Parts: sequence; structure tokens; C-alpha cells
Amino acid sequence: MLPPYLLPVLEVLQRAYPSGLPARDYLPLLAVLEADLCEGNLAAVVAELIDDETVVIANDAAAAASLRRPPPQEVERVRRRLVSAGYPEEDLYPDDW
Repeated sequence: MLPPYLLPVLEVLQRAYPSGLPARDYLPLLAVLEADLCEGNLAAVVAELIDDETVVIANDAAAAASLRRPPPQEVERVRRRLVSAGYPEEDLYPDDW
């Protein structure tokens, strides 16, 4: 079960990807989220979104942050999509979130 403090993040992801997460957005999404979430929280929220294992997602997130870093324009494209769905542009957990 997802911790309650991650529910707003999941809700934004669900609004951004109402038909599911396209494969081309997977690594850029991990790169965007890794800037704001610890590995465990990132893995938990994405696992809930795509119904996958947290261990696999944590490994993929580490790769997206280093070895398989997606192109900056792809990361920015996904970030803009998340922002348009309600993801904060700066502070992930502002006081009113």
C-alpha cells in the first residue's frame, strides 16, 4: 500500500498518463522523479502507477540517473507534461500540497 504522503504524486501521474505510461516516457519519468523523491518513494509511486515491482523500478531509476540517462529534451518534455497535470514546478511538497 502506498503511503498517504505519496498519494498526491500518484494522482498527478495518473492525470498526466490517464491511458497508462508509454514506454518512451518511462526512463524520462524516472529521471524527473529522482530529483524530488528518494529511491524507495520513487519506486513505490511508479510501481503503483504501472503495476510493477519496486525493485525493478529502483534499479531502472538508478540507471536513468547514470548509465542510461535519457536525453535532456525527453526529461524536459515529461517534466512539462507532469507540470501541466499539477506537478509542482519547484518544490515537490509545498505547504499547500
